[in-house]
Amino acid sequence: MQKIIGNLAKKTKMSLLLLAVLFAVSASFIYGNYALASVSITPVSGGGNVSLDTSAMSTSGGSFTALSPLTITEATAGEILPNTYVFTLPAGWEFDNNSPITMSANWAASDFLVSNPLTFNPGITGFAITVIGESISAPANITFSGLKVRPSGNQVVGPLKITLTSGSMPGVSNGNGDGVTGTNFGSLTAVAGSANKIVISDPADATVGGTTIVTIAVQDQFGNRVSGANDQAVAITVSGSARISGVTTGAGDGAYNSTSETITSSNGQIVVTVTDATAETTNIDVNHATLDHSSTQNIVFAAAPQPPAGGGTGAATYSNYGSSSGGGTTYTTPANPDIQTTSRPLVYTSADGTQVNGAITTTSNRGQLADTMLQANISLGSPINNDQIFTLNTSGLSSAREISANLTSGFLRGVIASYGGGRGIRLTISAHAASDEQKSASALDGLYLFDYTVFPVSIAVENNEVAAWNYPVQLTFDVSNIEYPREVSIARYDRTNNRWVDLGGGANGTMVSVAVNQLGEFGVIRTLEQRRRVDNLRASGVAATSPQAEVLGVRIDNDLSEADYLSAAGDVNTLLASINGTRNLAQERLFYNANVKSLIRGMQNLTAANVNSYTNFITYGSASTLKLGAGERAGVLNSYKSAFDKLPVTARDWQDVINIATGRWTAERSTVAEAQAARTFRQIYLREPNLTDAHDDAAINVIAYGLRPSARNLQSEQTAIRIFRSIFRRSPLSATDWDTVRAIAYSGATR
Repeated sequence: MQKIIGNLAKKTKMSLLLLAVLFAVSASFIYGNYALASVSITPVSGGGNVSLDTSAMSTSGGSFTALSPLTITEATAGEILPNTYVFTLPAGWEFDNNSPITMSANWAASDFLVSNPLTFNPGITGFAITVIGESISAPANITFSGLKVRPSGNQVVGPLKITLTSGSMPGVSNGNGDGVTGTNFGSLTAVAGSANKIVISDPADATVGGTTIVTIAVQDQFGNRVSGANDQAVAITVSGSARISGVTTGAGDGAYNSTSETITSSNGQIVVTVTDATAETTNIDVNHATLDHSSTQNIVFAAAPQPPAGGGTGAATYSNYGSSSGGGTTYTTPANPDIQTTSRPLVYTSADGTQVNGAITTTSNRGQLADTMLQANISLGSPINNDQIFTLNTSGLSSAREISANLTSGFLRGVIASYGGGRGIRLTISAHAASDEQKSASALDGLYLFDYTVFPVSIAVENNEVAAWNYPVQLTFDVSNIEYPREVSIARYDRTNNRWVDLGGGANGTMVSVAVNQLGEFGVIRTLEQRRRVDNLRASGVAATSPQAEVLGVRIDNDLSEADYLSAAGDVNTLLASINGTRNLAQERLFYNANVKSLIRGMQNLTAANVNSYTNFITYGSASTLKLGAGERAGVLNSYKSAFDKLPVTARDWQDVINIATGRWTAERSTVAEAQAARTFRQIYLREPNLTDAHDDAAINVIAYGLRPSARNLQSEQTAIRIFRSIFRRSPLSATDWDTVRAIAYSGATR
């Protein structure tokens, strides 16, 4: 590295190099009279056919796949100009950000120069390098090694490309992160994991004497068909008078007219036909020697219907609703043969005489569930005494396993009283993929929408949609499949303003509920604050299924945490006992005079114990902060003071001090500090911060709260100090100034 820095003298003055980094002088100004050739790329390999068993969502915890090195070679010197270059994984993939990437080049031969460390940890979705000197003596040959990736989701995806999304190289088309557009720096494909279960797709109902097709898939743990499974022997059984009448996919004995057959899968599935000469509901079961085979389905073989009154040639409508307030289920042959729609009746009567007649309808596209809907026509009894709770299973579409709507008896009475008419109410609950508009950054505004799934809920009285009412409906989502289910909220999509509105939600174990007076489209979300808390929980080693919502610092014993000890650290013996330390009065006096006096100046309502706790923290540290020097611990307290205009007193205050010291998001937030951080961000990067971008979010938090890096890089900090001086025309002095330097050095944000 000393050799690299020494080459600066060959190129230009330091100040001009810094200006090149900060203001990204355009190549058209410097090289406008020259035609640059294309760089040569050797893409990474090893990312094809990566099993979803290695995914971050895998029950085994997942694992990373090592890729071959990525090499970029200039055709002529000076093609890769001073700029920040960002390489981005396609959606559905993540880097091992705990495994360092090593950047190497022919530094001495080419005079090529970068300001970033040559060994660095990538971000979750990408990594960046900052070039501050183009090659002069020879074309640069750059190699990145140590890249490790894994799928981040649970869907088969790819092949998709790693692309350059920021910075310009000759002959390279930049991508936008979708993995489709842009020059290919490496191809990634996620394939289904190993065979885990046997699942029966929801078959269509039929009429007596007819046949229906039943598809049975060999699936991985996430429900993806394992197309390579050609050897799974599955025993299939139908009940009643039904018979398995044929096999169109898979291998059996060739003689089919029985209630039980053993069929071997082909391309991960088995397709059979089932017929029944009796009007009845037939149950289909499967059995397998080793795989999960709990899946079961029913087929309703109904008596042949009479044509609708009036005849006609259009699609016939058959009602399953009896004397309910209207509605029905329409069965039509879809124009697209890939689309399959099935419907099942939903009929029951509650104790107060309320009758429910409806259906649960599912739509599949090429065997993949695309939409599910519950529609219930409710004919109310008299008097109305019973709550009506409706639950739709959505596990095939979302991490939220189900959604329930509780129409209380009070709600039902109130709606009828307010809207008049008869006693008929129609409830519709469904689940399907979000639209592009609903998935947009402007609509989400920092929220994370799980699985990009939307849950529309509507109520109509006598076929008139009800927009809002005075009687709340409770919606409950089963979020047991989501990591840290207590850190989940519910949002409603505001179509007027095209944005998601966080409604909050009360967590009860793995269920999240919200009372709403206005229906519409809902989503299961994680707010920015919840995402930060989850990051802290992960870093603290708290199990994803732990009922404990948060942990205050390092657990010292069964009763007290690190933050508890710090809040009681006016008693130095308490603190020393927690870290097995020895008291040093001379050091305490030194740090009190050097740091604490200025720290407490202007602060009100501090007790002697509070002041002693600051002296003791700076002098001795705590379990999580022993690796910091006394001066750095004093800096942490100054950052806390700068952000919140106070000093820590309670255990929760001290937990945020620990968070700052260890690089985690603070639980308490300061809108004033974050607004000022946004202004500073604009001065540095000449653009607005995008809080959905991990690097921008990190920069705002580091500037606002002074989060410390897990490992310091003095070279990066020295470069950041020079950049700070070039922008602000002075050296960093205050706590906020130094926090800004850290953001430049470590956040990864770019212009």
